Amino acid sequence: LLTKFKFSLYSFSKEEIIKAVANFSCNMHNKKIIHHDLTGGNLLVTTENNEINITAIDIGRASINMMKSISEHQRLLDLMRCCYKLNWPNRELFMDYYFEAYGRKFSHRWKTSLSYYDWKLKTKKKLKRALKSKAMYAIAFGTFIGIFFLSIPFPILIIIAAIIGVIGEIINRKSDFNVNN
Repeated sequence: LLTKFKFSLYSFSKEEIIKAVANFSCNMHNKKIIHHDLTGGNLLVTTENNEINITAIDIGRASINMMKSISEHQRLLDLMRCCYKLNWPNRELFMDYYFEAYGRKFSHRWKTSLSYYDWKLKTKKKLKRALKSKAMYAIAFGTFIGIFFLSIPFPILIIIAAIIGVIGEIINRKSDFNVNN
């Protein structure tokens, strides 16, 4: 069944699939529904009678705004996760189709917001990776000892931690360079 499903999507172009998802998302927002976890993994894509059908799943966080229409800001927040996994040309294609269905033009302001979201997630991943290192635990432990037992002023500890971080980054870049060459 899965092989048959994958094969049936091959008869559609990438643009047709992106347009179907964009139209579905816009239609959902026009009906005042916000998914709050709109990702590719939470969209079920099926085909029937040579048409692409989209169904939202995992709707536990979804909400219906009964009083007023959904603002552009709310739409953007709902689309961020869905767009994040797409490369920029496909993301712009998705947003162009979405705004075409919405009756507006994809503006530079939205592009800036999507770029910020990219930066935010990449920074978050780097921080998570950095916080898993033994060096970061050592710095945190050393800071604790410095504050509570050695009475070193906090700004001095921050400067020391920054210096250690810069040295660690230089060493890390050199090791990455050596591995790649």
